[in-house]
Amino acid sequence: MSMHGIRATLQPPDGTEFTEDAILTLATGTNGGQLYSGSGGFWVEVVGDPNGPHQVAGFGWPDGERGHTITHVVPVLID
Repeated sequence: MSMHGIRATLQPPDGTEFTEDAILTLATGTNGGQLYSGSGGFWVEVVGDPNGPHQVAGFGWPDGERGHTITHVVPVLID
């Protein structure tokens, strides 16, 4: 079964861009947005229209943002 998710493109401070996929959770983020959870504890909170454009309100891993920036987010279906 496919689940609604988001694909975030991240730019580390000293490396090559990479993507992280995260699935929609039932939780609400601290900014009132939709919370998505990915592998390794990655999370992203998106506010605004669920169909886009997506505005990132926050993101990170259990140990923080790690100096990364999000350059792009798109909705995806994750199998």
